[in-house]
Order: sequence, then structure tokens, then C-alpha cells
Amino acid sequence: MPRPLAILILLWAGAAGAGGWPKLPRGGEHAPPQTGLTAAEDVQADDSGISPGEAARRAQQMNNGGRVLSVEPANGGWRVKLIKQGDVRIVFVPD
Repeated sequence: MPRPLAILILLWAGAAGAGGWPKLPRGGEHAPPQTGLTAAEDVQADDSGISPGEAARRAQQMNNGGRVLSVEPANGGWRVKLIKQGDVRIVFVPD
């Protein structure tokens, strides 16, 4: 008689094989970092500053990647929240 744990493992493996969970990239397959901003949000802030999209790109460069969660104006620049390897990082990007 099969054990309940073995049955659960088989059910889990069957659901994962049927496309129930998203596939993770394998070694060497890297998608370009996305800023999460639409074209309307990625406009120049003013004549002297940088756009939210540019601030997000600079924050990603400073942290060697990561997914942008938010971009908010801060004193003289932008406050960018990134998530990388499960850690949320807050980066200040000056104008």
C-alpha cells in the first residue's frame, strides 16, 4: 500500500508537469530587466531632472539587476525599490 507522502509527491509532480506552475529560466537564459513602467510613466520629470524610467535603469545598474517595484520622487532625486534574490532594496538615485 503506498504511503500518503508518496501520493502527494506524485500529485505535485503531475501538476508541475502539466503547466500548473510557471517555468523558471535555466542557466544562461536571462530576460532583460524590466522597469515595470509604461511609456506614459517614463517621461521626463522636468528640464533638469531624469525620468522615472531612467532612475529605475540606473538603480538596476547600481545593483547589478533586480526587478523594479516602485519609483517615487524624493528630495532631489528618486527613491527606487528593487527586489533581487528575495531581498527588497531601496536605492536613492539623484537627479
